[in-house]
Amino acid sequence: TNLFSIIFFGVHPEKVSRGSHNGQSKLTEQSVREIRKRYVHRYGALTNLARKYGVSVSVIWDVVNKKRWRHVLPSDST
Repeated sequence: TNLFSIIFFGVHPEKVSRGSHNGQSKLTEQSVREIRKRYVHRYGALTNLARKYGVSVSVIWDVVNKKRWRHVLPSDST
């Protein structure tokens, strides 16, 4: 947590809109699970997923490596 942001902007990290609750998000929690499940380490895999979901290759990379959407856990049913 960044104490400066909490004090200066009055935004507590627990109150920040995450995932599909963020109005600018192109992905949903379910699509993040699908991306992580479908990703295989081979040439072109990131690009293909990025095209399918309408996001950049770096977003897919960050989703796969849990740099983004860390709060999304694998579902029990899949």
